[in-house]
Amino acid sequence: MYEIGLLIAQRAGLPAENHVVPYARTVLSLQNGTADIVLRFTNDELRQVAHQVAPVLQLPTVVVSRHDSPVRRLEALSHRTLAVARSFPVPERLSQVSGLQLQGVNNNEHAIQMLMGRRVDAA
Repeated sequence: MYEIGLLIAQRAGLPAENHVVPYARTVLSLQNGTADIVLRFTNDELRQVAHQVAPVLQLPTVVVSRHDSPVRRLEALSHRTLAVARSFPVPERLSQVSGLQLQGVNNNEHAIQMLMGRRVDAA
């Protein structure tokens, strides 16, 4: 996404300075004026402060689990806790899993730390 952002600015003929920030901070950056654009998944929170110009990439959602407690199907998340970056749009199929509990985290690194520390069942 870093390189894509630079390429978009270059092709538009605009000066650009990229900053990699935690996912949830992107909306705050738009609100407080420290960012002019962001490249990220859209959601209702983002739609309140920004206009989507064009989709950039479609990426699959990946669920990571520990070797000793594998998640091989979405149904395996039933009545388990899943670490998700704050403000990340949860796919509909995932949100329909019975008894799934979502634990908001700062970013993907934090999610993996929570997983390895056995504070969540998957990330």
